[in-house]
Amino acid sequence: MRHLLLSFLLIFVFLAHAQNTEVYKSYDLQAPLDIPLLLSGNFAELRSHHFHAGLDFKTQGKTGLPIYAVADGYVSRINISTAGYGRALYIDHPELNLTSVYAHLSAYAPAIDSLAKNKHYELKKYNLNFFPDEKIYVKKGDIIAYSGNSGSSGGPHLHFETRDRKTQDPINPLFFGFDIKDTMNPSINGLRIYPYNNEGAVNNQTEASKFYPIVYYSGKYHLKGNPSINAWGKVGFAINTLDYLDGSWSKCGIYSITLFADSQLVFKQEMDRISYSEMRYIDAHIDQKTRAKSRVDYQYSFKAKPNNPLSIYKKMSNDGIITFNDSCKHLMVYHIKDTYGNTSILEFTVNGKKQMIPEKEKTQKLKWNEAHQFSANQFQLRIPQNAFYEDQELSYTSRHDSQYLAPVIEINNNSKPLNKKATVSIRPNKSTNIPLEKMVMCKVRDDGQLEFLPSEITNGALSAMVYSFSSFTLTCDTVAPTLKPVNIYDGKKFNSATTFGFKVKDTFTGLWDYTATIDGEWALFYYEYKQDYVYYTIDTTRLEKGKEHKLAFEAWDATENKVNYEAAFYW
Repeated sequence: MRHLLLSFLLIFVFLAHAQNTEVYKSYDLQAPLDIPLLLSGNFAELRSHHFHAGLDFKTQGKTGLPIYAVADGYVSRINISTAGYGRALYIDHPELNLTSVYAHLSAYAPAIDSLAKNKHYELKKYNLNFFPDEKIYVKKGDIIAYSGNSGSSGGPHLHFETRDRKTQDPINPLFFGFDIKDTMNPSINGLRIYPYNNEGAVNNQTEASKFYPIVYYSGKYHLKGNPSINAWGKVGFAINTLDYLDGSWSKCGIYSITLFADSQLVFKQEMDRISYSEMRYIDAHIDQKTRAKSRVDYQYSFKAKPNNPLSIYKKMSNDGIITFNDSCKHLMVYHIKDTYGNTSILEFTVNGKKQMIPEKEKTQKLKWNEAHQFSANQFQLRIPQNAFYEDQELSYTSRHDSQYLAPVIEINNNSKPLNKKATVSIRPNKSTNIPLEKMVMCKVRDDGQLEFLPSEITNGALSAMVYSFSSFTLTCDTVAPTLKPVNIYDGKKFNSATTFGFKVKDTFTGLWDYTATIDGEWALFYYEYKQDYVYYTIDTTRLEKGKEHKLAFEAWDATENKVNYEAAFYW
């Protein structure tokens, strides 16, 4: 009877999922690439401090492949930045209530490129984020852009998203029926069991989680060695699982995790859509301590942190926490499924066995749902409400070090990340004669190396916003960036619309900004930060041919140490 009930539940879950995906398949979107579709990343894959919002399509290691509009629509947004998505394009599809997003592009189609270029020159800046008043309409299958490696991309590929047009929430693009082959079941690699909040015990352990390796045989996953698991009180579970798709060994995320205890549905998560406002709550969804120690992600199947409002949880009975309070054997069953319905199963037994659970020691902790502020000599820390995922202990110390311009402030909360940025403010030593404008805040790493933090001057101190705590101090930057001309020198003659530029590098605070003029008029220089390269391609529509032109280029770092270059060239 127990297994029959479980079967009925699984059938219901499968049918509900099938109905949702069939609706999206009826939209009949065209693939954004005209090559075999292989993925290097999928929707809701676990990333550093966020879920992946779309699909990463492989582009055969190339840039410049045509990108096609997946449906009729119009250009609703153009975003260009040195990091992040790099060159990105947003197409609205009103009839489908969708927005499609194409990122890490190398170039736009001519009409879109002209619109973007005009905006560059209007604002006299490289970074853009604008919503065009002039609508450029596209038809399904039109070439709208070309694939690239811009922004924070780690190699040539197309990042593609499908979003709800009204909310801009990313929706799983695999629902839309693209010809992406996946016949492989997810892999289940490890299980962890957690005594919850010191109110439970697992094999006489009441604090740390217990790890169980997993093996595969006879068509199922099993706990290695069939260990005896004894539990008492409140317990939570977490699982390490990955998915692979045909033709690629890239590690991808799974679609759903379902946990049953004695045929009762305890926990269910589904990666169908997720709001950008929720992305950072991944830090409450996975075991951060294990990730930091072993680079392995365990997804909690219970609400391990109270500040976790993720909408991916479709069922969480008693917050997913199971209370063992009898002397019976309990059958636990995990079902792990990818978007295409390929499913892997893990079954194991937990024995209810009474164990000693020591009374929890009472400690004073900072409440996760309250704001906090600390002040000391030369130092202030402001933590906003709901910044913590759970109540936390926090300590800080101050020590003087003559090589820095302020005390080293060490803030410790056991390396737990924050959901909202805290503000660290440090006032320099009175004895220093270095101008505040040349100072920077930085993290002092364990190896003594400094990591620059963008900061601003407020009331005689430097303030920076951070997502995690560390050791902080002040130092200075008085050294200008270095500059090396590429294909340009004074007197250079060009016979065609050639590209030239500069290798600009700053070893500490980095290239903060730059500007360039030709004949006194602002000129559009692109920036490829992965190559430290700022470059310009002669614009035949804006630069008169057959005469000498005067170039002036200036770049600066975070403390406005500047480097300049001037030259005359003929074109």
